[in-house]
Amino acid sequence: MRRLGFIIVVACVVPLAAAQEPDQKRVRQELKAQAEKIGKAMVEDKHEQLIDGTHPKIVEMIGGRAKMLEILEKLSKQMQAQFPMRTVKMEESSDLVSNKGTLFGIVPFTLELKSATKSASQPSFLIGVSVDAGKTWKFVDAGGKRRDDLKKVMPDLPENLKFPKLSPPKYEKLP
Repeated sequence: MRRLGFIIVVACVVPLAAAQEPDQKRVRQELKAQAEKIGKAMVEDKHEQLIDGTHPKIVEMIGGRAKMLEILEKLSKQMQAQFPMRTVKMEESSDLVSNKGTLFGIVPFTLELKSATKSASQPSFLIGVSVDAGKTWKFVDAGGKRRDDLKKVMPDLPENLKFPKLSPPKYEKLP
């Protein structure tokens, strides 16, 4: 009789738990798609879009939306002067990790910069954060940052979210 009770509980609880978990494949695709929009906004100087997709704590720490816009415009002019051609290549997103009702995922990318005389490539990764089961994502560029520092922005950052190993940036003079 105990065994029958256990089977009934498992038969009822397991499908319910599975139904509550977001569809990993669909959510990972959405994570990557939204990360691609952020990457495109970055290299095309669409600062408002970039700010919209940035984790709100980052915007706050910078001094608010207007201050972040000012900084992005200044950096953009400097970058455009050095590297007029910029692209970003997103890789596949990581498995998702949930912590306290928030989803986290990683999207590695490479920023490629080019001018008439030089080129550079910088590997990095975005941490995507979603509080609505993966429908919308906010991002933090986490390349080169320590987990402890990132926890100041995202206190619930799961320890089991694996950060990718990044290769050093590459610089090359062009003929």
